[in-house]
Order: sequence, then C-alpha cells, then structure tokens
Amino acid sequence: MSGRRPIAMIQARPAFAMPMVILLALVIGLGVGIAVSRQMVQSRTVARQIRAYQEHHAAQGLQEAIGAFIQRIDAREIDDATADDGHALDLELQGGDVAKVYFTEAQGTMLSALGGLSGESLESNALALERLLRATSTERYREVTRRVGPWQVSPRSAPLDVIRAIIDSVVDDSGISESVASQIVSERQNEHIGWSDVSYMLEQAGAEEADRRRLQRIFTFDPELWMVRVDVKPRGTRRLSARYGGLTYIAAGSRRNRTSTGATGVFLTWKNLGVEP
Repeated sequence: MSGRRPIAMIQARPAFAMPMVILLALVIGLGVGIAVSRQMVQSRTVARQIRAYQEHHAAQGLQEAIGAFIQRIDAREIDDATADDGHALDLELQGGDVAKVYFTEAQGTMLSALGGLSGESLESNALALERLLRATSTERYREVTRRVGPWQVSPRSAPLDVIRAIIDSVVDDSGISESVASQIVSERQNEHIGWSDVSYMLEQAGAEEADRRRLQRIFTFDPELWMVRVDVKPRGTRRLSARYGGLTYIAAGSRRNRTSTGATGVFLTWKNLGVEP
C-alpha cells in the first residue's frame, strides 16, 4: 500500500497546476490589455494636443493677417471692398490651402453685457432689453443679443423684434413701434436706408422730436461690429476643409483716430465653426 501513495500524489499535481496556469495567463493577458489601452488613450491625448496646438497657431496667423487688412480700411468702405456675398480677400496658407475671408455686418443684435455702460447709453440699453425680454422668449432673447461690441444697433441688419423693442422703449407706443419697425424691415429690402428715412417714418407715425433725437443716438448707420468667416479649402478644389469665424471691431470715420469699444482689427471672439459632412 505504501507503493501507491506516490503515484496518487504525482497524478494530482498536473490537475492542480492547470488552473494556476490558466489564471496566470488571464492575469498576464489582462495586464497587457490594460497597458495597450493606456497607450492608445495616451496616443489619442497627444494627437488631440498636437491638433489643438496647430489649430491655435493657425488661428493666430489668420487673425493677424486679417487684422492687417482691417487696419487699412474704414468700416464705411467695407461694402465697396467686398463682393455681394461679403467675400473680401484670399489668403494663401502653408501646405497649399487657401483661406477665403468673408465679412458680414453684425451690429443688428443688442448688447446684453451692460458693465461698461453708463449714463444715457446704460439707461437706453437697459430699457430696450427689458422690452425685448417682455416681448420674446428666453431662447429668442439669447439669439438676438450679444455680450461684446458697441451698444448701438444697426437697423440695416436688426431683426424686426429688436427694432420694435428699441422704438417702443423710447416712444412707449406699441402702434408707432410696430408700424415703423415693419416699414424699416420692408424698405431696407430694396434700398440702403439711412437715418433721414427712419426719422421721416417716425415723424409720419407721430413720434415726438425728442424721441426721434434719442432714437438717433441708439441707432447707427455706420456699423463697426463685423462677423468674419474664414473658409479654408485645398487649392484647386471646392471642398471645405475647415471653417472659422469671429467678431471684430472696425472703426468708422473719426472714431478710427481714438480708442473705442476695441482696437481696430482685434478679434473680440473666435471659434472653430466646424465643417458639415
């Protein structure tokens, strides 16, 4: 009987060792998987950082080049310096890409950040914002207000509800504000309206002279806030590879010679607008 015990012990060892081998293989496999996963995450993180770095410097280059162009023009000259679609210039980029630059007047919204205002500008803007918020939804209010730029509003691009709120905040007559706002939106479709046209509409609607003078200070027909859109395309193709945009201040007339809301050619906002698939 003593001769059988060693045989039993020898046969039991492989049966006990096999689960240990499998467990060890699983542990090693799991460790390798975690290491590979970490490496992949690190690689993606580094790639994102490189792309962000490249995009940051590309954006800086574009802003500087566009800023140099803006420094040479008056806001009143932009219509003459751009095509009907707002196209102003093309910039050649490293690698053969071309950046097509477009300008769009952006002072048709109301300034909602009142921190830098005082006196009449603060009072006028606050009253107009209150009328706007009362007449529209919170979502719409956000769509037609901004946090940067001059406080005056351009009737040439402002939506109907913004023009109506501004006029109503001064004349306090919904009939006059509705009538004149509708006329402005209608007339600007066919001609380049100015203050004399708006003043005449107000007078005909029954607005008093003091109210007309106050509205003249709120409305501007020399907008200085512009949206710049940059479309990047490989040379010789129509395919859009990137799109950027931002608001910039371009002084008009005598204001070019003194400091105003911001330095001419400096971007107040800038972001990657993305490319539709």
